[in-house]
Amino acid sequence: MQPVGGGAPRPGPGHRLSGSLRQLDPAALLMLLLDADRPEPVRSGARELALFLTPEPAAEAKEVEETIEGMLLRLEEFCSLTDMIRSDTSQILEENIPLLKAKVTEMRGIYAKVDQLEAFVKMVGHHVSFLEAHVLQAERDHGAFSQALRRWLGSSGLPSFRNDPTWVWLGMPEPAPSHLYQTRGGPRPACGDLFQEVHPSQP
Repeated sequence: MQPVGGGAPRPGPGHRLSGSLRQLDPAALLMLLLDADRPEPVRSGARELALFLTPEPAAEAKEVEETIEGMLLRLEEFCSLTDMIRSDTSQILEENIPLLKAKVTEMRGIYAKVDQLEAFVKMVGHHVSFLEAHVLQAERDHGAFSQALRRWLGSSGLPSFRNDPTWVWLGMPEPAPSHLYQTRGGPRPACGDLFQEVHPSQP
């Protein structure tokens, strides 16, 4: 410190500020430097005012710490959510997808059986239509002969067979056994044998 004109000492070029002065903001420090030429009471008052106006770093540090703590909590929640999503994804890839693949394979087998059943139903419908056509043709072929036979029997005085339950159509093939139309045990592979037994002359 160098006295200037008997006044208050001024800080020299090599003078270092004390610890309390380093904590002051630039405005308060500038105020102290400008008031260095004033008397001691004025300087002390200016110093106290500067210390009063200087914000306490503890409050700001506490606010920053609270902000950082909140961000860390949010980051922890995000990490836990990410871990949960990762575990769910692993479960889907390891358990659910193989189960879905097995179900898809099973459904494909069911679809194949349904297609086979549809083909069998179409084949049965085709053969039923074929039988109906042959029955109609047989009725047309033998209908005139049966009517003539009835007239002849009626004119000869023989009892009428019209209401006799034992009357059978002449020339008609015997009905096929019922076991040929059984559907138990799945579709019969040799459906053509049925028509060969009913109509031996049909190719």
